Amino acid sequence: MPTVVRSRPLHGVRLLLLALAGLFVAEGCAMSPSPPSTELLAAAAAPVRLERTPVTVALTPAGSDLLAKVGALAPGHEVYLLLDGLRVIGDPGSLYQVELVAADARPPARIVGSFNVFGVAHAEGATAQRSFIVTAALRELAGRGALSVRLSPDPAAAPDARVEIGRIALLVQ
Repeated sequence: MPTVVRSRPLHGVRLLLLALAGLFVAEGCAMSPSPPSTELLAAAAAPVRLERTPVTVALTPAGSDLLAKVGALAPGHEVYLLLDGLRVIGDPGSLYQVELVAADARPPARIVGSFNVFGVAHAEGATAQRSFIVTAALRELAGRGALSVRLSPDPAAAPDARVEIGRIALLVQ
C-alpha cells in the first residue's frame, strides 16, 4: 500500500497573497491629488514662428490689473512663462534666449532663460513644452508698459532654422 503524504494547508501564504492583493486594489482606488490650479494672466494672440532673427511677441492681459494680481500672489505661488506646442520644422541646432520686455522699463528686458529643441527635432510630429519661473522679473516689469516676450536665436543657428510655438502664456500656479 502506497504511503499518502498530506501537506499542510497553505493558509498563511493564501492570507498573505490576499492581503497584498487588497493593498494593490486599495492603492489603485486611492484618490490621486488634483493638479494645481492655474490662472491665465496674459497670452500671445497667435502661434509664433521662430527663424534666425529675434522675434518679439506681444502679450495680451487676460483681465484687469496685472500688477495687482502679481502683487497679490499667495505664498508658494509663482508666475510661469509657458511656451507650449513647440514644433520643429528646421532644426536650429542652437539655443534660443527668452526675455520678458516692458516698453517703459529701464532696462526694458529681463532674461528669464533659454531653451533648445533637442529631441523634439528628431521625433516626427512631436511637440514639446518649456516653462520658466518669471515671478521676480514680472514684479519688476509689471505696470511699466505693454509686456512682450523676445525670443532670440543663437547667432550660430542653422540657416534653415524654423521652430513653431503654438501658445505663449503667463500663468499663475
